[in-house]
Amino acid sequence: MDVQEKKIEYLQHCVSENLNHARHVENERLTFTSIYTAIVVGSVAVLFGLENGGVAFVVSLLLTGFGLIAVLLNGRWQEVFDDHIAKAESCDAQWRKMIGEQEKGYVFKKYSAENEQNPHEGRTKRTFALLYKGILLALAALTIYLGVRAVTGDGSSLYFSSESVEALEEFLNKILEAEK
Repeated sequence: MDVQEKKIEYLQHCVSENLNHARHVENERLTFTSIYTAIVVGSVAVLFGLENGGVAFVVSLLLTGFGLIAVLLNGRWQEVFDDHIAKAESCDAQWRKMIGEQEKGYVFKKYSAENEQNPHEGRTKRTFALLYKGILLALAALTIYLGVRAVTGDGSSLYFSSESVEALEEFLNKILEAEK
Protein backbone atom coordinates (compact mmCIF):
# COMPACT_ATOMS: atom_id res chain seq x y z
CA MET A 1 0.00 0.00 0.00
CA ASP A 2 1.58 3.27 -1.07
CA VAL A 3 1.43 6.62 0.76
CA GLN A 4 -1.44 7.95 -1.41
CA GLU A 5 -3.63 4.94 -0.64
CA LYS A 6 -2.87 5.27 3.09
CA LYS A 7 -3.87 8.94 3.02
CA ILE A 8 -7.12 8.12 1.22
CA GLU A 9 -7.88 5.34 3.72
CA TYR A 10 -7.09 7.67 6.63
CA LEU A 11 -9.37 10.40 5.27
CA GLN A 12 -12.22 7.92 4.76
CA HIS A 13 -11.75 6.77 8.35
CA CYS A 14 -11.70 10.42 9.51
CA VAL A 15 -15.05 11.09 7.79
CA SER A 16 -16.60 7.94 9.23
CA GLU A 17 -15.40 8.55 12.78
CA ASN A 18 -16.50 12.19 12.87
CA LEU A 19 -19.95 11.32 11.52
CA ASN A 20 -20.22 8.55 14.15
CA HIS A 21 -19.26 11.00 16.88
CA ALA A 22 -21.79 13.55 15.61
CA ARG A 23 -24.49 10.86 15.70
CA HIS A 24 -23.43 9.93 19.24
CA VAL A 25 -23.75 13.57 20.36
CA GLU A 26 -27.26 13.75 18.89
CA ASN A 27 -28.23 10.52 20.68
CA GLU A 28 -26.87 11.90 23.97
CA ARG A 29 -28.89 15.07 23.53
CA LEU A 30 -32.08 13.16 22.71
CA THR A 31 -31.65 10.88 25.74
CA PHE A 32 -30.90 13.81 28.03
CA THR A 33 -33.91 15.72 26.69
CA SER A 34 -36.25 12.79 27.32
CA ILE A 35 -35.01 12.27 30.87
CA TYR A 36 -34.87 16.00 31.64
CA THR A 37 -38.41 16.60 30.39
CA ALA A 38 -39.76 13.68 32.42
CA ILE A 39 -38.02 14.97 35.55
CA VAL A 40 -39.36 18.50 35.06
CA VAL A 41 -42.93 17.33 34.44
CA GLY A 42 -42.82 14.96 37.44
CA SER A 43 -41.28 17.62 39.68
CA VAL A 44 -43.88 20.20 38.72
CA ALA A 45 -46.61 17.67 39.47
CA VAL A 46 -45.05 17.07 42.90
CA LEU A 47 -44.75 20.84 43.48
CA PHE A 48 -48.49 21.28 43.18
CA GLY A 49 -49.00 18.46 45.66
CA LEU A 50 -46.87 20.11 48.35
CA GLU A 51 -48.71 21.86 51.15
CA ASN A 52 -45.73 24.00 52.16
CA GLY A 53 -45.27 26.95 49.77
CA GLY A 54 -41.72 27.66 50.97
CA VAL A 55 -40.53 24.15 50.13
CA ALA A 56 -42.28 24.34 46.77
CA PHE A 57 -40.49 27.63 46.06
CA VAL A 58 -37.07 26.19 46.91
CA VAL A 59 -37.68 23.10 44.76
CA SER A 60 -38.84 25.31 41.91
CA LEU A 61 -35.77 27.51 42.31
CA LEU A 62 -33.56 24.42 42.05
CA LEU A 63 -35.45 23.27 38.95
CA THR A 64 -34.91 26.70 37.37
CA GLY A 65 -31.18 26.41 38.08
CA PHE A 66 -31.12 22.97 36.48
CA GLY A 67 -33.03 24.46 33.54
CA LEU A 68 -30.29 27.02 33.03
CA ILE A 69 -27.70 24.24 33.11
CA ALA A 70 -29.75 22.31 30.52
CA VAL A 71 -29.77 25.35 28.19
CA LEU A 72 -25.99 25.65 28.53
CA LEU A 73 -25.52 21.90 27.94
CA ASN A 74 -27.67 22.07 24.83
CA GLY A 75 -25.51 24.89 23.48
CA ARG A 76 -22.35 22.91 24.18
CA TRP A 77 -23.73 19.78 22.51
CA GLN A 78 -24.56 21.86 19.44
CA GLU A 79 -20.99 23.20 19.29
CA VAL A 80 -19.54 19.68 19.52
CA PHE A 81 -21.95 18.41 16.86
CA ASP A 82 -21.06 21.28 14.51
CA ASP A 83 -17.32 20.67 15.08
CA HIS A 84 -17.61 16.99 14.18
CA ILE A 85 -19.60 17.79 11.03
CA ALA A 86 -17.02 20.46 10.03
CA LYS A 87 -14.11 18.05 10.60
CA ALA A 88 -15.83 15.31 8.62
CA GLU A 89 -16.59 17.75 5.81
CA SER A 90 -12.96 18.90 5.73
CA CYS A 91 -11.70 15.30 5.55
CA ASP A 92 -14.28 14.53 2.86
CA ALA A 93 -13.13 17.53 0.78
CA GLN A 94 -9.48 16.43 1.06
CA TRP A 95 -10.39 12.85 0.16
CA ARG A 96 -12.44 13.93 -2.87
CA LYS A 97 -9.58 16.19 -4.02
CA MET A 98 -7.15 13.26 -3.83
CA ILE A 99 -9.39 10.98 -5.91
CA GLY A 100 -10.21 13.75 -8.39
CA GLU A 101 -13.89 14.23 -7.50
CA GLN A 102 -15.01 17.80 -6.89
CA GLU A 103 -18.67 17.49 -5.91
CA LYS A 104 -19.52 17.21 -2.20
CA GLY A 105 -21.09 14.06 -0.85
CA TYR A 106 -24.82 14.09 -0.05
CA VAL A 107 -24.28 14.44 3.71
CA PHE A 108 -22.18 17.55 3.32
CA LYS A 109 -24.43 19.20 0.75
CA LYS A 110 -27.02 19.16 3.52
CA TYR A 111 -24.75 20.99 5.97
CA SER A 112 -22.87 23.29 3.61
CA ALA A 113 -22.96 27.08 3.78
CA GLU A 114 -24.38 27.13 0.24
CA ASN A 115 -27.69 25.80 1.57
CA GLU A 116 -28.21 28.41 4.26
CA GLN A 117 -31.21 29.75 2.30
CA ASN A 118 -32.92 26.41 2.87
CA PRO A 119 -35.72 26.96 5.42
CA HIS A 120 -35.19 23.47 6.85
CA GLU A 121 -31.49 24.09 7.54
CA GLY A 122 -30.85 23.99 11.29
CA ARG A 123 -34.44 23.04 12.15
CA THR A 124 -33.37 20.52 14.80
CA LYS A 125 -30.91 23.00 16.28
CA ARG A 126 -33.62 25.66 16.58
CA THR A 127 -36.17 23.17 17.93
CA PHE A 128 -33.87 22.02 20.73
CA ALA A 129 -32.92 25.60 21.60
CA LEU A 130 -36.58 26.67 21.72
CA LEU A 131 -37.57 23.65 23.79
CA TYR A 132 -34.93 24.27 26.44
CA LYS A 133 -35.56 28.01 26.54
CA GLY A 134 -39.31 27.42 26.77
CA ILE A 135 -38.89 25.02 29.68
CA LEU A 136 -36.52 27.46 31.38
CA LEU A 137 -38.98 30.34 30.98
CA ALA A 138 -41.84 28.21 32.29
CA LEU A 139 -39.76 27.17 35.31
CA ALA A 140 -38.73 30.78 35.95
CA ALA A 141 -42.37 31.90 35.81
CA LEU A 142 -43.36 29.07 38.15
CA THR A 143 -40.55 30.03 40.54
CA ILE A 144 -41.70 33.66 40.62
CA TYR A 145 -45.30 32.56 41.14
CA LEU A 146 -44.37 30.20 43.98
CA GLY A 147 -42.05 32.83 45.50
CA VAL A 148 -44.84 35.38 45.60
CA ARG A 149 -47.21 32.84 47.13
CA ALA A 150 -44.60 31.83 49.74
CA VAL A 151 -43.82 35.47 50.67
CA THR A 152 -47.47 36.56 50.88
CA GLY A 153 -48.28 33.62 53.11
CA ASP A 154 -50.72 32.23 50.59
CA GLY A 155 -48.43 29.27 49.89
CA SER A 156 -50.12 27.02 52.42
CA SER A 157 -52.98 26.33 50.01
CA LEU A 158 -50.80 25.59 47.01
CA TYR A 159 -51.86 22.01 46.50
CA PHE A 160 -54.88 21.01 44.43
CA SER A 161 -57.97 20.14 46.38
CA SER A 162 -59.62 16.80 45.83
CA GLU A 163 -62.62 18.60 44.30
CA SER A 164 -60.45 20.27 41.64
CA VAL A 165 -58.75 16.96 40.83
CA GLU A 166 -62.16 15.28 40.45
CA ALA A 167 -63.38 18.14 38.22
CA LEU A 168 -60.27 17.84 36.04
CA GLU A 169 -60.71 14.07 35.80
CA GLU A 170 -64.37 14.50 34.80
CA PHE A 171 -63.40 17.09 32.18
CA LEU A 172 -60.74 14.79 30.68
CA ASN A 173 -63.17 11.87 30.61
CA LYS A 174 -65.68 14.01 28.68
CA ILE A 175 -62.99 14.89 26.15
CA LEU A 176 -62.02 11.23 25.74
CA GLU A 177 -65.67 10.21 25.30
CA ALA A 178 -66.19 12.94 22.68
CA GLU A 179 -63.25 11.61 20.64
CA LYS A 180 -64.80 8.13 20.50
